[in-house]
Amino acid sequence: MSELSAMEKELQELIQNLSWQIDVESNDVDALLPRLSKIAARIEEMSAVTSYRLSATKAYQEIFFARVSGLNMYRLDGFQSILGFLNRRMLPAMQTCIAFGERLISVSERVAHAGSLLCA
Repeated sequence: MSELSAMEKELQELIQNLSWQIDVESNDVDALLPRLSKIAARIEEMSAVTSYRLSATKAYQEIFFARVSGLNMYRLDGFQSILGFLNRRMLPAMQTCIAFGERLISVSERVAHAGSLLCA
């Protein structure tokens, strides 16, 4: 299980616990704050470590496609085009990076919402 998946699971458990404690009007809600803070700190750390690489990957993709589109290419009958070949190899990696970045943002937003619930 990836570190992000583990944090998502831990956050889900924390939110379920928070929901239960709100339902029973428990005073133990404040005890969840250190756990939430720990998750938030780990998410921020992961975001700080990966944001540069994700941005660089996106920039590389844009440069790559700009250069490829500038080539004077034509397709040979019976062969896959070079652009088709490169797209099949590169796009899955790019989509994985984009999905990871979006997932990181989503978890961060969920942490913020849980924090709002704890403070209410």
